[in-house]
Amino acid sequence: MLILSFTPFLEVAFAQQTGKIDVSVQGYDGSSTMTVSLLDATAHYLENKTVNTASFSFTGVVLNQPHTIVLTYKDIPYTTQVNATQDPQQQVNIRVFERATSDENIMISFHHVAISKGDNSINVTEYIEYVNVGDKVQNGTELKVSMPAGFKNFRSSHSCCMTKADFGFFFTIPDPVFPNGTQVLDLEYEISPDSDQYELSKREYYDTGFAVVTVLAGNDFSAVPGSNRTLFSEGPVEIQGQTYDAYSAASVYAGEGFAISLTGYKSATGINIVWVGTGILFALITGAVVYGLRGNKVSDEKLESEAEALNTVMAELEKDYKEGKISEVDYLKLKLKYKSRLEKIESRLQEVAKVKASAKPKAKGKKKEKAETEEIVEEDAAKDEQD
Repeated sequence: MLILSFTPFLEVAFAQQTGKIDVSVQGYDGSSTMTVSLLDATAHYLENKTVNTASFSFTGVVLNQPHTIVLTYKDIPYTTQVNATQDPQQQVNIRVFERATSDENIMISFHHVAISKGDNSINVTEYIEYVNVGDKVQNGTELKVSMPAGFKNFRSSHSCCMTKADFGFFFTIPDPVFPNGTQVLDLEYEISPDSDQYELSKREYYDTGFAVVTVLAGNDFSAVPGSNRTLFSEGPVEIQGQTYDAYSAASVYAGEGFAISLTGYKSATGINIVWVGTGILFALITGAVVYGLRGNKVSDEKLESEAEALNTVMAELEKDYKEGKISEVDYLKLKLKYKSRLEKIESRLQEVAKVKASAKPKAKGKKKEKAETEEIVEEDAAKDEQD
């Protein structure tokens, strides 16, 4: 009887091919101890090690499977995904950072304050996006947040990380924020002023790229820019089917701020409290088409073309927002930008129309009409260049 054995063949056929992963740590100080772990696709720990060098390797790594490397440097974890490959030797570079010791390289990229009328009170919701503009990681840093006197019913998804102070709060960053990374803070609270007019002031402790205040208009509730005149009116804007009066400020420096004066929040009888909520606040421009009217002479046809293009873009913006393709921060900022530009163009078109209406139907009159039309557009183009 002939007996054949296929065991060696099967062992070879089903043997898992292995290789190694070479790791290089960039930014390592040369002396600190690091811990590093290798995990498989199911988050199972395959190997743990302690290293004191910027270069090391994992050997016997099964090929054609994804892996994860978790390296901890000065108590900050760095996670790197390693793709599945047949290459028996892979190179992975991990960038680490020193820890920041202060908040000096923090700025605010976007600060949105949404205001609505409450029951003889003012409801305020804030969205603040901080950015680490330094070259070190921010971890556990305390950020200053100004609050108006007498605020109450305070709420925040980061309440656990906030400590009361005489100016408002210290907000302790809950997770590491790497260079160019962001940290969002949301706030909700009420104010019940004794007077019939109240000026809500916000001081910025960090340079702020863009601030916007939106006020849910109606029921005699109204607002005007405060005494420091930092805010400029953007007119009414529609957000999620409701009309808001919008005000904005660009480049607010640390130590400065903005204010809004409010009236109409007092009422003899109670009204339904309308919280704006964080829904419209979780709204930075990632990219935008800026429609400028540049050049020496632009025809009224060109103005109409620009207006049509803007209306198309704004319609697409609304569609993208409803479909969740754009954040609410981007949506709000782009809408204000496009709306402001469209209003300027429509104003110019009205002036051009007035010139045409007053022109006499003569050849000489037509030349004068054309000259005056071009003069209007030239003046507007010059103003745009100054802006």
